[in-house]
Amino acid sequence: MPRNRQAGFTLLELAVTVAVAAILLAVAVPGVRATLAVYNRNGAAREVMAQIRNAQSAAVTRDGVFVFQWGGDTAVNYPQSQYRLVRDTGACALPAATASKDDTNVLTYWTDIAAMYPGTKIQSVVDNSGTAVGKLMFNSRGASVNNCLTASFPITVTVSDSLGKTRQIQIRSAGSVRLL
Repeated sequence: MPRNRQAGFTLLELAVTVAVAAILLAVAVPGVRATLAVYNRNGAAREVMAQIRNAQSAAVTRDGVFVFQWGGDTAVNYPQSQYRLVRDTGACALPAATASKDDTNVLTYWTDIAAMYPGTKIQSVVDNSGTAVGKLMFNSRGASVNNCLTASFPITVTVSDSLGKTRQIQIRSAGSVRLL
């Protein structure tokens, strides 16, 4: 008489399968985390560069001085992951940090880059000598002018991720903006 065998897996086969899956997952997770951090850092750097160029474009098209203001600027003391685009209304007179968006003097209210790209922030904005620069200013010709302080060019914006890795954006006095 033939034996009646039930289909299925033994407990030992299931345990081995779960153990192999756990090992594969443990090996893969750090790599996925590092990859996500790289994507977030690069995305944040491209976004910041695009917003710097938007300030430059506004200066040219609206015939004025427009500013990319970093939250880490000591004049405002907002989180380092934030920035806004504003008009310099004369002699370094920027709108109050709490001023709302009006599309004339405040083009964008404070935007948090970490909300779009988790774990990222604008680590620093410094000139060629390493002096902190809280804002990037562009005139109606698209040149970077920084009227509010003496800055030596190029100015470097550093974007960092949760792993401490960085990406830099360089702004030259003639107005070129590039990702390094």
